[in-house]
Amino acid sequence: FFFLMIRRPPRSTPKPSSAASDVYKRQVSTQSTWDSYILEMKILLLFLSFTIVSIYCLEHLVEADGRIQDSLCLGRKTIGVIIRGYLGIGKVDPDLFWNLKKLKETGIMSGSYIIPCFKCGNPRKQINEFVDALPKDHFRLFIHVFAGQWGTDLSANRIFLREMADQLEVRGQRVGILSNAFNWEKVVGKDCEEFHEAMLYYFEADKKKSCAEFMPFGGWKHPSAKMYDTNNENCGANTDYITLCQISKITINAVSYTHLRAHETSLHLVCRLLLEKKKLKN
Repeated sequence: FFFLMIRRPPRSTPKPSSAASDVYKRQVSTQSTWDSYILEMKILLLFLSFTIVSIYCLEHLVEADGRIQDSLCLGRKTIGVIIRGYLGIGKVDPDLFWNLKKLKETGIMSGSYIIPCFKCGNPRKQINEFVDALPKDHFRLFIHVFAGQWGTDLSANRIFLREMADQLEVRGQRVGILSNAFNWEKVVGKDCEEFHEAMLYYFEADKKKSCAEFMPFGGWKHPSAKMYDTNNENCGANTDYITLCQISKITINAVSYTHLRAHETSLHLVCRLLLEKKKLKN
């Protein structure tokens, strides 16, 4: 968010003098003040434009698969890394603690996703194990909804997913969904729209850093992020590139931090991550 304090040009305090001299001094003072004021506005507008372009052009996020070795390299290229936190066999990913340590050392914000173990049952227990293994400053947690890790009964899958989402909220986490239209229909059905308020991170490996091709599904009309390019060697790690959608939606309101986190848009997410990353470095 950017706040500009636009000050009113100061008025000069006239000193006793002749009438002609007084008029001349006021003219010179007023012209000089306005020239200075206009210059300040130009500088502020230039800075604002540069900052917005910098945020827009930044490779915002990547998803890293496996163990991260060169976190310093990743830190120069991204503001956040999404990592796998929980395996579909019902246990925390063995690389999670290593990756969290490396990302923390570099000051990179980290998000994570859980691959549910449907056959293991007890979705709330899986969420608790997942959340307990993560630091409190994780910026987003996602539930992986892809066919192959779920059952064949769509109703049972919905109930399982609902329990996971509810438990995330109990643990003070906002729900994120990682899926796409094909897998969503296979797992919970085309008509399932009860999770549309969750942040949607969708998969479409078309190598296009744009969300323009998105077709609504699951009640989502506007996704939050898109994985658009997969299996890229990056700083010694296998990474997928993520772009943020709805980058042009800017809202500036006086709201509480809790309210902001509850209604966070993609641009809010980028700005908050930049500020938190700067704070960690300082």
